Amino acid sequence: MKRYNKHLILGLCAASLALGLASCKKDGDSVDTLLERNYPPRVYIQADRYSVPVNSYPLLHSSTGITGNNVGYFTVRLNRPSTQDVVVTLKSTVSNEEIASALTLSATEVTIKAGQIASEQVSATLDLAALATREAAEEYTVKVVIESIKSAASGVAISGNLNLYTATFTKSARSEDALVVGASDYDFSSVNYFDMAERTTKWTVSQITPGIDGGNDPKRILDGNGGTDFASNNRGFSFVVDFGKVVPKFRGIVAYYWADWAAPREIQLECSVDGTKWTNLGRADISGLSGNDKALVGLKKSYPARYVRYTITKPVGRTSVTEFYAFEDVEEANADDIFGGENQG
Repeated sequence: MKRYNKHLILGLCAASLALGLASCKKDGDSVDTLLERNYPPRVYIQADRYSVPVNSYPLLHSSTGITGNNVGYFTVRLNRPSTQDVVVTLKSTVSNEEIASALTLSATEVTIKAGQIASEQVSATLDLAALATREAAEEYTVKVVIESIKSAASGVAISGNLNLYTATFTKSARSEDALVVGASDYDFSSVNYFDMAERTTKWTVSQITPGIDGGNDPKRILDGNGGTDFASNNRGFSFVVDFGKVVPKFRGIVAYYWADWAAPREIQLECSVDGTKWTNLGRADISGLSGNDKALVGLKKSYPARYVRYTITKPVGRTSVTEFYAFEDVEEANADDIFGGENQG
């Protein structure tokens, strides 16, 4: 008898454990499971069909302000209609507490009407004007959850794992919008192309995008040889050039390409005096240019710089950079040195 009771007790414990695990698992299932006929009534968040919403929005910060999609949308839903209104409260957070006041929900209390399965659309908005003074590149992750059920029919509960809306807003560093390409009112005839013959000994190239062709030989864009390059297929890349000293009046670069068809459609330049704090000089569309007009990227004004980061933001099928030069804003004109015999295009 004692043995029987022992086995019975063990069996009941095992059954209870199994039921407990099943119960925990059930509330952690997918939308498909929530919609099963006999699933208990649950309220949850959804931005698109059959997925936990995770959304990414790029924000471009220029000298005139920030542009981009700053609004994310979601709805609060029931897995089956209820006989009475379901009212829930929402709670929102943002990963950077310094900009918490820039986040606004269109509603913090949401109602799903009786007989319906979805609320009206709710928006989560970041105030771009409030971010305009933040010059560095930053990422803001917005999260919204159902905090509580204010009123509902008996048995309605919050979903255990579908109670989250997430949106990530990625803001670029503020751009100076300083790049000048092609025909313009800016005169770059009185500039000096420094370290022309000494680039391979005085300059270094680092932070090359991994995996690009030629990236294992950093000097190849400084060797004066148009037959060597950094290249990639349908992929942008970047690298950092260190001049070995701070150039007080850095005014632009010349980047040669294998040919006009191998030049990127758009590039970005950044500069730094210490390699840590960077100034985003801006982006330039060079797709409609050719030859030297495509190669020369000037600046509207000079900047102190030891480091320059060159980034291809819009590549072509086969993008190839063969040589890289830089110039400073001084009186001595020496443009013929670079355009006279080393044009790689």
